[in-house]
This record gives sequence, C-alpha cells and structure tokens, in this order.
Amino acid sequence: MNKKLIIGIVVVLVLGLGGWKIWTNSSGGDAEEKQTTTDVAEDKVSNKDTEKKDTEKLEENSSDDSVDNIDMNESTGSEKDSNVNTSQDETTNRNDLDNKENTNSNILSSINIKTPYNVSVTGMQISKIDGFSGTFVEDGSDKKVRNILSLEVKNTAKKDLQYGEIKLKINDKKIAVFKLTNLPAGKTVKVIESTGSIPYNFGDNYKYEDATYATVDEFPMNKNKVKVIAKDSSITIENISNKNLGTIYVYYKNLDKSGNYLGGITYRAKFDDVKEGETLSQNTKHFSSSNSKVIMVDTEN
Repeated sequence: MNKKLIIGIVVVLVLGLGGWKIWTNSSGGDAEEKQTTTDVAEDKVSNKDTEKKDTEKLEENSSDDSVDNIDMNESTGSEKDSNVNTSQDETTNRNDLDNKENTNSNILSSINIKTPYNVSVTGMQISKIDGFSGTFVEDGSDKKVRNILSLEVKNTAKKDLQYGEIKLKINDKKIAVFKLTNLPAGKTVKVIESTGSIPYNFGDNYKYEDATYATVDEFPMNKNKVKVIAKDSSITIENISNKNLGTIYVYYKNLDKSGNYLGGITYRAKFDDVKEGETLSQNTKHFSSSNSKVIMVDTEN
C-alpha cells in the first residue's frame, strides 16, 4: 500500500508540474508573439521614419543639385566666352531668365494684344496699333499708301535703342514685321509695317511673335568736335576741333504732327574729308529744319 501510495503521489506531482510547465510556455509564447508583433510595428514605424529621413535627404540633395546645376550652367557660360567679364555674364544670365519669364508672359497674354504692351525685356512698348495713310518712308521709296498697318512704339528703357524689330502674327496666319532704328530713350515713333502691303483692319487679332533689339548708352553728338546748323532743307557742319575729322555723318529722323518720330527709318547726311576748321553745307531730300531732328553726329577721327 505504501509503495502504491507513494507512486500515485509521484505521478500526481509529475503531471501537475508538467501542466504548469506547459502553461508557462504557452504564456511565454503569447508574450513572444506580442513582443514580435510589437517589434513588427516598431519596425514599420522605424521604417517610416527611415523612409521619411531618406526622403528629406533626397529633397535636400535635390535642392543642392539644382543649385549646383545653376552654378555649373553659369560657369559653362563663362567658359564659352572667356572675353566676356563676370559681371557681364551675370547680367546676361539674369537677362536670359528675365527674357524667358517675360516671353512666357507675353505669349500667354498676347492672344489679343492690349495696348500699352511691353515687348518682353527689349524696352519697346507698343502704345497703339492702327492704320497709316501718307508717304511710305520705310524703304525710301516715298510711295503713297493708304491704311497700312502701323504701330506707335515707345522706348521705355534708359538706353537709346539702336535697332529694334517686332514681329506680330495677324489672325494666326500672316506675320507683320516692324523695323525701327535709332530711337532715343523715352521717345515714341510711328513705325509702318516694313513691306507697306499689310492693311489695318479693325477687329484683327494680333499676337506677339518675336522681337530683336540692340541698345547703346547714348547716341554720340560730338558737340566738342562738330557744330551743326540747320536751315530749311540744308545741313551745315563746322569742324571746331583742332584736327582733321575725316568723314562726318549727321543722322536725323523726321517728326509727325504730334511731335513723335515718323518711320523706323533714319536718314543721314555724309560729309567727306572734313579738314580742321572747315565748314561744309549740304542740301538734303528728307531734312527739314522745322520737321526733322538731328539725333546723332559721328566722326571718323
């Protein structure tokens, strides 16, 4: 009996301890699964943080690359033309950016040009679009025309405009070209369509197409070398310098009734081999002391 009792007690104890051990492992398994699940969640959070940091790094690197690209572009521009100084390169780059921005702005707003209309960064401003009837001066033919397309263009820049060209597309079909020369800063010119063949029609649609321009700080007058005297259609020059001046050119433009310049064309009178102290006169075809203005005097020496 004693042996059987002892064996029974041992069996009960073994079974009891085994069951306790199994429960403990089960709880431990649950704990490990939860911990594993927590680890997965933390890994996801960690991965998100890592991705976020990586994204921020990529964005920062992208910004740095953009800056580097701009710097490289500017450096490349300088290397292409070693004769141009740095300040000129910087100005050119800024102008290029301004040109792109203004060109885009003009294209967007030029489906129907509304005056006054700034022609990109050229300094030229179209203040009026209308028709012109009278003497066609642009090609020197002086033929009579009626209701030809014309523009009133103002030089809004602080520099004198040496050459300007404006192209407009009419009704998305025909291109009209306007050419103007030697327009001083702040002045306005009535320029006629260059071929003299495109009529002005009220209601036509005008779109900005293209423009070209060249400027100088100021047109030379050489007043310390040459004295210019105008009378009727005659231009007289006097060499007041103490040397021979060679060839002298006197440039002039005509005016319309409103006092603005008429025509993109510029006329000139040429005086050859002007000696020291010499006075020379010349009758001209287009000059009038009451209706013309001398805008530039150029000398060979």
